[in-house]
Amino acid sequence: MKCFNCEEEARGVCQFCGLAICAIHRQTKTFITGYGKKTRSAIFDSGSKTGIHVSNASWCGQCDVHYQESF
Repeated sequence: MKCFNCEEEARGVCQFCGLAICAIHRQTKTFITGYGKKTRSAIFDSGSKTGIHVSNASWCGQCDVHYQESF
């Protein structure tokens, strides 16, 4: 597989869009997956423990990532 940017051999894929990326063009971005509750059930509810947070996921730098808040 070749890098989307430079046609060098890819070392990974973007976690967000799936583009192939080489080590030179690889960037990192916070990746959050999972789901939360639609509304808070009580004022003391601290949120959902169903998501996963990765602080250094592979990112191509080309795709536009939008985070959405979840309880």
